[in-house]
Amino acid sequence: MAWVTAGLSCAAAAGWCLVCVSAYSAAHTPEPDHTHRSVLTRPRPEDFRAAADAHVLAAVAVLQDRALPGTERLDRYTRDAAVARALYGASLEGCSYQPLTMARLAALRFEETPPLSDAAWSDWGVTLDLAASMAPRTASVQVALGELLVRMGRPDEGLVCYARALRLDPTQARRVIAVLGAFGVSPDQAMAALPRSAPLLLALRTLYERDARLGDYADVLDPDLSSSSPELLATWTDARLAARQADLAVRRLERLAYATPAQEAARCVHLSRAYLALGDGGAAEQWATRARTAAPDDARALEQSAQAALATGHFDEAREFARRALASLARAGGSNGARARLYEVAGRAEERRGRMDAAHDAYSHALALDPNRTTARRRLEAMRAAAGLAVPSATP
Repeated sequence: MAWVTAGLSCAAAAGWCLVCVSAYSAAHTPEPDHTHRSVLTRPRPEDFRAAADAHVLAAVAVLQDRALPGTERLDRYTRDAAVARALYGASLEGCSYQPLTMARLAALRFEETPPLSDAAWSDWGVTLDLAASMAPRTASVQVALGELLVRMGRPDEGLVCYARALRLDPTQARRVIAVLGAFGVSPDQAMAALPRSAPLLLALRTLYERDARLGDYADVLDPDLSSSSPELLATWTDARLAARQADLAVRRLERLAYATPAQEAARCVHLSRAYLALGDGGAAEQWATRARTAAPDDARALEQSAQAALATGHFDEAREFARRALASLARAGGSNGARARLYEVAGRAEERRGRMDAAHDAYSHALALDPNRTTARRRLEAMRAAAGLAVPSATP
């Protein structure tokens, strides 16, 4: 049975590859005019392609059906794949200008007989280069081809397609980095091959986290801190603090200068965070105050003020800042996660004020908004243990 298991693994990988490269045009495939007729009587290329896609999806579904014996799953997968190959070929005969259809057919051929020599790979390369040249200005096509090449074990060639895609549409960066991360591509290799942009820099976080190199990640982001991106500044600060480099964060942030009140408030918030990480509550409070001065109603500045007040034992102020931040988020439509964080801070402040009933309510609100808030769950469990009351379960 070892060969069956190995075959299933290879086929599943190839099937998943095909599903990925099919994603772009699936939504654009027109519905046939005469759905009651056999696919072989409908000469339009898109109809052959749609039928082929259906066979691919059916093949993948069979592979995932654990109720079937392994040999039957593999046999049925092979039959559906063979039909799909024929239908893709028929589609290309009707219209050769179909880059994604050509790529899908190449993927099926690869799954059947993977090229093992450089000469064979050269032949495959011609097919995929032709597909890429058909849509040189379509980012989604280039992403699909890049993903196909990476999954075929050719990351260098895949990165070339990905670079073309990201020059056309930088917002594809998260999809690109997700595939590169799944196949073990290093962040350095990705950085060297792909065009630098804010979406790419933010997406790269997952690769640096995987390799436990958040300090290096912060170094990569450092030249872009003078931009106006609040998300990039927050991500950079997160990386420095996670790498236990709060002192570096303080030095860099104190040298930054921003033009708008919102940008200055963000800088002061992150300086307050860094000083808290260094154990300097007084400085953290001072920078939080400067953040509120720059943007009095900014929810993040108010939240950081609550955190700094809590750390320095000013519990009444912490509760008030948390309340004001929640009011600001209510006006601005803040996320459940941000509101849950603030209720947790309020609960901690109420506990230290001796208001256990108010703390219980605050922690309950936090868990209702975000069942994975660790502190809120731990404190509620302690409070309810004696009474035998249940605590909402965490999200799996």
